[in-house]
Amino acid sequence: MSASRTPDGIEDVSRRIDFVLLDSNHHPPPPTHQTAGLPLESLMASTLLSSLFTIFPLNPFSAPQRRATRSEQTECHGSFGVLPADILAEISLYLDCVDLQSVVLLSNHIYGSVTPVLYRRVVLTSFDKCCTTLNMLGRRPDIARHVQDLLVSPRSPQRARHVFSDSAVISDMVRSLAASETLLALSKFTWADEELPFYDDMWFALRAGCEQLKYISTTIGSYSPASHSHLFDFKNLTGFCLHLEPSFYHDNLHLSLDHFFDMDYGLTRPFWDMLLNQCPDLQELRIEGRSPFPVDVNRLTDGRWPKLRTLVLGDVSADWVPRGAHLVDKRPFANFLEAHPTLETLELSQFSVSPTTLRQVNPQAMKITSFSGTLDQLHALPHMYGKLRSLSFRDPLQTREVTAFSIAGLLQHMPNLTDLRVAFVLHSSYDSQNILRSLTNACPKLQNLELRCTQKQSFSMLEFSKCIRCFTKLRTLQLAVVKSPGDSLARSAAQIARVNPRLENFTLTFLPPMKPRYLPVGVPASATGRFTLVTDTHGLPLSLSAYEQQRVAWPMGLGVSRSSRKYVSDLRPAGTPGRRAGLLALMTEKSAAGEEMRVIVFCTILVFLAGYGFATR
Repeated sequence: MSASRTPDGIEDVSRRIDFVLLDSNHHPPPPTHQTAGLPLESLMASTLLSSLFTIFPLNPFSAPQRRATRSEQTECHGSFGVLPADILAEISLYLDCVDLQSVVLLSNHIYGSVTPVLYRRVVLTSFDKCCTTLNMLGRRPDIARHVQDLLVSPRSPQRARHVFSDSAVISDMVRSLAASETLLALSKFTWADEELPFYDDMWFALRAGCEQLKYISTTIGSYSPASHSHLFDFKNLTGFCLHLEPSFYHDNLHLSLDHFFDMDYGLTRPFWDMLLNQCPDLQELRIEGRSPFPVDVNRLTDGRWPKLRTLVLGDVSADWVPRGAHLVDKRPFANFLEAHPTLETLELSQFSVSPTTLRQVNPQAMKITSFSGTLDQLHALPHMYGKLRSLSFRDPLQTREVTAFSIAGLLQHMPNLTDLRVAFVLHSSYDSQNILRSLTNACPKLQNLELRCTQKQSFSMLEFSKCIRCFTKLRTLQLAVVKSPGDSLARSAAQIARVNPRLENFTLTFLPPMKPRYLPVGVPASATGRFTLVTDTHGLPLSLSAYEQQRVAWPMGLGVSRSSRKYVSDLRPAGTPGRRAGLLALMTEKSAAGEEMRVIVFCTILVFLAGYGFATR
């Protein structure tokens, strides 16, 4: 087959590649760790991957000095195209999403071999994307059989209200696709809309047509599921997620939310029967939602799942005791935690469990390595500090109430912490400096950091880039701060990338400052940039791929304007062979060459002025 021809079926990828998103954690591993403890297939994949990039460079700044000849490209294309499918699939696991899209365009054989990786997780985030991609999967059973994780979200951010007609169309398409029995590998399905699916028998089609389906995630809004809903007919699930939308809390207050999930309530009796009796091998349970009026899920404490590893509770109450009840030595939720020694991830809200209950748990019965909750809940579990690897504070910390030094003192007792997610509400710009110093001293082993500072202007990006030098193992970063004067996303990202080239990808967000009400109405603007860093074989930064989004909310209800752009920044020093730098960039560069250029330009201007003075006499 000629290399200039487009392989059959790849036009589906070219037209719909925006609708197929791989897992966000799907990134190529660092080069220094690719050969450590890997099987033979992985070693071969690494070697072949490096040879492939030599002939077909996917990064514009990683191209070799000598361009490959036509015969060399044909020879590499032919040898690479005849590799076994399992080797090609192994190679695709080392590719980023953009590079994977380029590789599948080489030939039919490569496209067919990496299809299981390309369509492993499909995320559809609008009505149009749902229609287009679900139609394609219905026509292409050879592609649909590789989908393992399907997320369907027909909601549209441009519409203020839920559109039932959209839900009806999409739920009917999912029902037809599941009934055709083409989703052979589907193991997880997520319905992410403001309401339940319009057609309830969609759940029946998924249960009957997808034998591998073991994880269900759905939302509940204003309309509660019927007592005979097919949603509660699943058996032997390993994961279940229920997200309570704001409309659920708002429109069901008359039903007494304290007893909505009670076993005696007719609508939810099948719900608890499915979880407690029909799913003994449950490994992950999530009941999420945000509201000042928590829902009682006290019935949860009756569950016993020997394989439970993840428990996430939003603004729901699992530790509620009726008034007048006899006080016992240990609360039911404490007994529940002790009965699940396999639990590794625990996420709570301020309404879920009181710190007093957590103090009653036997320290020997908990093996939690990932925790999310409030500061008081964390103080109640000092025995798990040494085991924690991931910590997330659900609610922002007020610097007026909690100092950065107290947080640092707490984090110093967690020597194995690698992931941290924390948000601060600044009441003074000086607080941000203490936050940076405290984090760098307390968590030197961080690999993933998500930091958010709101309300007041915080540190500048130049100061932040200098401070994160202590995070020598940092791989991913998500930073959201109020913009300081003179900062820009492109310049800030370049500063961070040059200081810490070990970063694989990071996100920067500039938030609008919080202004007093008596001041004139401003124009709140926010900007977000997602950056991917590319380094050379020596670990030095080469280029920075960026995708920026800006949002401006105009006052008096004039609307919201959005803009976006993509670009690639060259991070190599000026004078590097192959880099084209303008005169202005050289003049503003902080180097010896930049100083010399500024002196030359200044002398040229003086000579010109002197000549002009003599000429005008």
